Formats: sequence, C-alpha cells, structure tokens
Amino acid sequence: MSIPNCIRLLCLHSLLLLAGCAGVPVPPFAAATPTPVPPPTAAPSPTAITLNASTSLAGGEIRLSYPVGWLTRSISNTLILAAEPELFNAPNPGAGLLLQVDVSYLPQLESWYGIETVNSLDGLFDLSRNQPEQAGYILGSTQPISVSGAAGIYADMRSEGAAARLIVVRKPPYVVRFLAQSAEPTWAQNLTLLDAILASVSFFEPLPTPTVTPEPVVVQPPVLRASDAAAHAAPGFIVRVGGGGGNAAGRFVAARGIAAGPNNRIYLAESSQGVWVLASDGTLQTVFGSEELLDAFDVAVAPSGDVYVADYGSNTIVHFDANGALINRWGGTGDAPEQFGPLAPQRLALGRDGTIYALDTRTDSITSTSSIVRFRATGDFIERIALPTGIAPVDLALDPVGNIYLADTSANGIIKVSGRGDEIDRLGVQIGENGIIAGAIDTDRQGYLYVATWGAGLLKLSAENVLLATAGSTAASGQQPNAGEFSLPVGIAAAGSDVVWVSDNSGEYSAVTAMRLFTSAQLQATADAQATVVAVQDIQPGTPVPDRSLVRQWANRATASSAYEGYSPENATGAPKVSTCGDSQRAWASADPNGLETLTVQFAKPVYALGVNIHQNFNPGFVSTVELLDRAGRATIVYTAQPKLISEPCPYVLEVKFDLTEEPIDTVRITLDQRTGANWSEIDAVELFGLE
Repeated sequence: MSIPNCIRLLCLHSLLLLAGCAGVPVPPFAAATPTPVPPPTAAPSPTAITLNASTSLAGGEIRLSYPVGWLTRSISNTLILAAEPELFNAPNPGAGLLLQVDVSYLPQLESWYGIETVNSLDGLFDLSRNQPEQAGYILGSTQPISVSGAAGIYADMRSEGAAARLIVVRKPPYVVRFLAQSAEPTWAQNLTLLDAILASVSFFEPLPTPTVTPEPVVVQPPVLRASDAAAHAAPGFIVRVGGGGGNAAGRFVAARGIAAGPNNRIYLAESSQGVWVLASDGTLQTVFGSEELLDAFDVAVAPSGDVYVADYGSNTIVHFDANGALINRWGGTGDAPEQFGPLAPQRLALGRDGTIYALDTRTDSITSTSSIVRFRATGDFIERIALPTGIAPVDLALDPVGNIYLADTSANGIIKVSGRGDEIDRLGVQIGENGIIAGAIDTDRQGYLYVATWGAGLLKLSAENVLLATAGSTAASGQQPNAGEFSLPVGIAAAGSDVVWVSDNSGEYSAVTAMRLFTSAQLQATADAQATVVAVQDIQPGTPVPDRSLVRQWANRATASSAYEGYSPENATGAPKVSTCGDSQRAWASADPNGLETLTVQFAKPVYALGVNIHQNFNPGFVSTVELLDRAGRATIVYTAQPKLISEPCPYVLEVKFDLTEEPIDTVRITLDQRTGANWSEIDAVELFGLE
C-alpha cells in the first residue's frame, strides 16, 4: 500500500497534523499561475448529492458524511477518503476528489508554538501553508469560512494540472484541517461535492473525563507469538508487538524507524512516546524521550548503546546515552551546512567509524535536491554529500565499505551510490514486472541488504543484486494484518541470523514484527561467488581501494577438551546438519553436561577475519568466550558474555562480528561455560568469514 504523492507532498510535521503520514516529499508539480476559483458555495440539495455513509475522528467528537461506496484510509489522526482506489496510489491528483482530514490537539500545539499562534487562525494556517508552497503549489489569498459553526480560513492552490483547497478550522480543543485535491479539469464539479461534505460535518462536545487512578505513561503492548498465531502465521513469523486491541497506553500511535542494538534489544522510534525498547521476545524494557522529542521518526544505536534519534518534529538529531538520558541535540531548520530542510531529518544510519549519516530530503518547484549530512558522534559537522538530482529517498543504509543504499518509492528499486554520492547501481529492479517499492532498508555487517517493500513483502539482497530470501506478504486493505502481513512497512532492522524486525505504520494496527528469512543455499553460493568487498580499516567513504575477495568457510578440523560418546568434535565441522531444535548426535557435546569446556576449530584458508557464526542446535546461549588464533598461535578475544539459556530462537546462530584483523586467522577457540546448569549445550557448525 502506498500513500499518494499528492498526500505526501503536503504532510506537515511542524503542526503534526499528519502524525502517521510517511512525511517524505516527492518531486512536486511545477508551479503555475493561480487561477481564481469560486468561494465555497452552499450545500447542494440532497437530491443532487447523496451522502449516506459516515465516519468519525477524535474519538467520535467530529463526524462527517460521504458518498456510499467511497474508500477510506485511517493513519493515526488522519482520515483519507476517495471514490476510487487508484486515487490513493496515483502520482498526481486524478479526476475524482481526494479528501484528507486531520486533527491535532490545541493544548499540545500551544506547548510547542505558544498561545498567540494557537489562538490565531492566521497563525495556524501559516504553519500549514509552509510545505505546500515549498513543494511548488501557489496559494491564493485566504478567505473566511465556517464549518458547522466553527470559524476557519481557506485558500485555493494551483500547480500544473492540479488544484486543491486547504481549510483550517479552529474548534477547541482541536484544530481540524481539510485538504481537497483533484485534477484541474474536474476541480469545479468536485468543489460542489466538497461543500456537501463540509456541510455534513458535526462537532460534539468532549465527554467529561472521569477521575481515575493515573496509569503508567505506557504499558506492555500486546504480544503475538508464532505458537499462538498457528495457521494464520506466514512462514518465518516469530513475534508481533502492538496492533489493535489491548490497553490504550500500550498502543503505538505511529511505529516508524527501528534499529537493533546491543544485548539483542530492539529500539523503535514512535511518534507519540519517543523511543520504545523491546527485548528479542517482544517484552517492553523501557521507554524514553517522550519529553525531549516532538516527533521521533528514526533511531540508530551505537555499539556502546548510545542512541541517536531523528526528531522530525524539531528538525534535529537528539543524542541519548545507553540509559536514555539526554546528552546533546543539533541541527535545526535552515540553509547552513549542518541544518536541515523542514521535512528532515527523517532517517539515520551509522558508519563503521561511528559517524552519523542523516538524510536531508528537500524539494523546490523544479527538482529534488536531496543530500546526506554527516556528523561526528559529538554532533560536529563533517560534510554534506549531494545525491543525484531527481530522486526523493525515504530511507538509507550503509555497507561495510561506505557505499550508501537509498530507498526511493518511485525508483522501482534501491539506488546504490558511492560515499561521494555518485550512482553506482540499482538493485531489485528485476523483481516482478515493475521492480519494487521500497519503504525501508537496512544492511548487516556482512553487507547484505534487507528491504521492506510496499506490496512485495520483505527481501534480502546481496550487494551484487542477487535475491537471496523473501518473507511476509501484504495485508488486505482495511483489515488487521495477520501474523507476517504488512500494510505500510516504514522501518526494518537486521537483527542477525537472518532475523529482521519490521515496523508497520498502519494506523490503529501499528505494530513491529520479527520475521526470519530463509536464505537459499544455492543463491547464497551465487552471491558469494560474485561478492567483492574492500578492507574497511581507516577508509573514508568514497576512497578508492583495491578489491579483495570475501571468503566464507566452514571448519574442516576440530578438537575439544572432551566429548560425549557419539558426539565427536568432528561433528562441528562442515555446514550445519541439524535443522531442528533438539539433541542430535550430528553435533558436538562435551562429556560433562555442566562443565567448562572448549571447542577448537580450524579452517582451510587463513583470512583477515571479519566474523564468526556459531550454530547451536540444543540448549544454546552458553558460549562465554570466542578467541581468534593466528598462524603463530597468538590468541585475541573477540567475544565474551555471561552464559544463559536462550529459549528462542532455536536453532540459534551466535553472530560474532569485529573489525578486520591485522593478521590472517585460521583457528577459532570457543569456550562453553555450562556450569550454571546447561545440561549439555551442543554446537553443530562454525563458520569463519573474512578477506583474502
């Protein structure tokens, strides 16, 4: 499902009137000289236009009617209505009327913009008109209007081939905005229908609020696991957090960007409460930033646990420590190199060197002028990377080399550019008849690309454009998604072991979902044969360096401190052999089920290592130390952890990733600490990957 460009074009972060809108500009219509349009007319007689369907906003305090058979879309406090489904997806306004109604709470706006602005219709309208004008629309003069007795003002707008009317109505405790659009030739007749809909609007006084015991700001959202979803779950479904139902304090108003952090935690940028932190099983750990953030859109997490948030509401990047305490804020709106346009920043990515890449999507009346602003972790400006003209990215990700991947909903795929911003390739355009519509992207430390699409589910691609795996599907319009279905995915995070978390911004069904993608071994071999990566130490993005081949290999020899009869250490050589979770004589197990043991594996080809993957098929989680041994026998510790049982997922792959080693590595030593009562933890296979 896609939000039409004409709607995205006018999504206003500053007023938060479209809290659930994707908020990403697209190439606008070229500006044209305004053509006078008639003022609002009286409502036509019921015989002329029949409005026999109705809906409500703001908890039932605002109602309006519309023609039966029309389609509606609800995104947070925004309602979108159209006669034909094509109008929701068309790049430009069509012949039929497309109407958008959104509501904001005046006391909240007053805290941000002051009482003078909120008490003035002109002030509220000025907040609303900024983005239409920047997008290329020319606004006519404002005129007074009354909607169901509430005072408002409106202005007509023109762009090449399109017309629109923006109406702002102040009805305490709300401000209501109506945005009507259609193609120019049918605008006059659509105005008659618009007036009839406006005449049907009713405002009801808010019900008295009973005095109740205050609840926590947020509570645990509903959790749906694969075992509960049963036959309704798509293949690969693990868990979903959120969605319809449950306590109102545990619902996401608009789930947006998402990131995987240390200790298997998942961080979600959410427009209402800031950053929600979840455990890998969906358990709510904490929430922070509700006071410091106006409208969180994306989140990035450093290995240290520090969190960076793209605060769309204040046009800044906000830095928190690992405990959620505010450290710094920078950016703001303006034309300085370190500042952002009014619709940015929305998306962030972290470089291997710890620098922060922020997407600054701007538009003018002729072409897109998007760029990426790069900062140090302290907020100091480094550079601005110009992107190719004519694109409007909605997300970005980085590979280990510093190449940048851009999701652009109109590009039919992913745009790959160098660290200097020069286009290199387009990925995914070969998928389906018309490529893909990418809503969000992420990369893992090995450089694989994960894509959440509008209409084609979740994808895993290699940097050489090999489709490796798919998962999930698109939910039926207007219905709550089943487990593993998505309506409007806007965020994706690679969490390791081919598990991805996806945020779905679908109004009352807004949720985050964990899915496992099953990579085809044959396609993986094809991708590995094509893959080339470069050394990443001390390389700035865009610096030319010689290519070096990526090598992935399974252990070919193994020894252990002990082995149970029939569970030889040689069982840990070669590719994984145990596909289910459970005890197997095809894996290695120590003689003592609850002792301290080591497994040492060797590999045929020494490499400058980047990572180790340890496949555990029974009672996983008791690996306490991983060491790399070079050809001289010198050991380097690259992983330590407190041993504890990991119940899900199982089989489990422990992914240990690190910076490129200075010496070639051909041996890995794994310490298994089962003294807390593992009752045998078994290892099926060990993979080493690195550069020749």
